[in-house]
Amino acid sequence: FVSEGATVLTGFTPAQLMAQRPAFGTLIPPEERARVWREVQAALEARRPFQLTYPLVTADGERKWVWEQGSGVLEADGRVRCLEGFITDITEAQRSKEEVRRLNQTLEHKVRQRTAQLEAANADLEAFGYSIAHDLRAPIAAINGFAQALRERLPDLDATSARYLARIQGNGRRM
Repeated sequence: FVSEGATVLTGFTPAQLMAQRPAFGTLIPPEERARVWREVQAALEARRPFQLTYPLVTADGERKWVWEQGSGVLEADGRVRCLEGFITDITEAQRSKEEVRRLNQTLEHKVRQRTAQLEAANADLEAFGYSIAHDLRAPIAAINGFAQALRERLPDLDATSARYLARIQGNGRRM
C-alpha cells in the first residue's frame, strides 16, 4: 500500500512506487543512502522500530526532507517480509532549522567582529589613558614641587592661603 501522501511527497504514483519504479531507496541522495541503509538494517536485526531523518529527491528533482518511522513485518520463520511505517514531510521544519543555523553563524560572526572592535577600542583607550597619565606626570610633579617651594619660602601664610596650598599639594599627590 502506498498512500496519497507518498504520491504528494515524491511526485510518483502509488503504482510506480509499489512496482519499485523507481525503487524508494533510489530517491535518497547517494551520499545519504549508506547511512539510512545501515540504520534500517540495524533496527531490523535488533527487531526494533526505527526513526530516521533524511532527504529525498522527488520526481521533479526537488530535494525534500522526511522523518520516517517504521519497522519490519516478519514472516513466521522470523525473516523480514517487508517494511511498514509512515513518512512525514519535514522540509519546512528542516529549512527553518537551517535558516536558524545560518542566522546563528551570522550572529556569531558579528559578535566576533564586534568583540574585536571593542578590544581594539579598549586597547586604544588604554593607550590613550597611559599617554595622558604619562604626559601629565611631569607637569603635576612640577606643580607639587612649586607648591612645596612656596610653602618653604612663605612659612607665615595666613590660614586661607595655607589651606589653598595644602589643597593644591593634596590634589597633586592624588593625580
